Amino acid sequence: IYISSVTRGIGVIWVFVKNGDEIKRYAVLGVSGLITKPYVYMSQEALYILFSDAEWKTTEEGIWIQEPKTVIYKLKIENGELVFQAGTEVEGMIPDRWTGKNALFSINEYNGFLRVALTTRVWGAENPDNMIFIFDQNLKKVGELRGLKPEEDIYAVRFVGERGYVVTFRMIDPLFVLDLSDPQNPKIAGKLEIPGFSTYIHPIGNNKLFALGRENGKLQVSLFDVSDPQSPKPITRIYLSENWSSYSEGEWNYKAITFFKDFVALPFTKYTYYYSSCYYSDQEAGFIILGISDNSINLKGKAIPEELCKEETRNPYRGCEYTAKYCSNPLRAVFIDRFIYGVMSGGIKVWDYDLGGISFIKF
Repeated sequence: IYISSVTRGIGVIWVFVKNGDEIKRYAVLGVSGLITKPYVYMSQEALYILFSDAEWKTTEEGIWIQEPKTVIYKLKIENGELVFQAGTEVEGMIPDRWTGKNALFSINEYNGFLRVALTTRVWGAENPDNMIFIFDQNLKKVGELRGLKPEEDIYAVRFVGERGYVVTFRMIDPLFVLDLSDPQNPKIAGKLEIPGFSTYIHPIGNNKLFALGRENGKLQVSLFDVSDPQSPKPITRIYLSENWSSYSEGEWNYKAITFFKDFVALPFTKYTYYYSSCYYSDQEAGFIILGISDNSINLKGKAIPEELCKEETRNPYRGCEYTAKYCSNPLRAVFIDRFIYGVMSGGIKVWDYDLGGISFIKF
């Protein structure tokens, strides 16, 4: 699937379908004004393409406001062919203000029903709302759930079978557990309010959730028990940083997080600044390795490829030299056999499971 780089107006999404040795190309035209926010979701039987954004408009009084809307196309896969089945337009937009690529989890199909999390919290909205819409096979809306903390922003969404999980945030983090067993009557089964927020939710088995987020600026991971949907409970939370100076790409891009057996690997970068008589900045970059079980998360350690870091001295700053330490950007961690391969922008470092360094190569 190729998405054109057009930022406004009519854009094109090219879909290539290979059937044996034959490759067919299909063009899906973007919606005028909404091509900046295309989303693609594919199930076993259909391809969904959503264009979601908020258009600027003026009221009769000349006040600028935003009007959020989402256009959904459904393309059915039949005998290797891509066939247009249905289209619809609804209010609201995919909540991606804080979640980046993790917003893709706002879209899900289950038993032929499409579930989409949407928000109308935009500039100038008089009655903003956060909601779940459910569509049948012809994209007719058959169910909806509104009022998910409309005064707060949606930070994370995950659909798992007949359940949905939504995290909103303003001052505290309500984790909503949704009962979606009846597509025509979705409802809130339970909720849990705790400090901070999550931007990524990952199911662990049927009754546990792993979540990555922040609390008071600190990077944190949490484990929740959702075996009783009416009463979700926190199991544990550990902090991975002291403040906003550290971040992980996994906060906005789920592809950066690696789950392997009882391990979780997160790329992270930390900046530290010092100034006494001279100015110095220090960068630490690599991977946080976590151990995870049904009832705990523990920090195995940090895999830091120091061989891919360097110090540079720059022009004088307030009468003395400016020294800075730079490291390659951490990209992905891969588990192969008994080793962890840390892929950085400047090379690859290999560790064993005890985080003992094995070898490295620079690009």
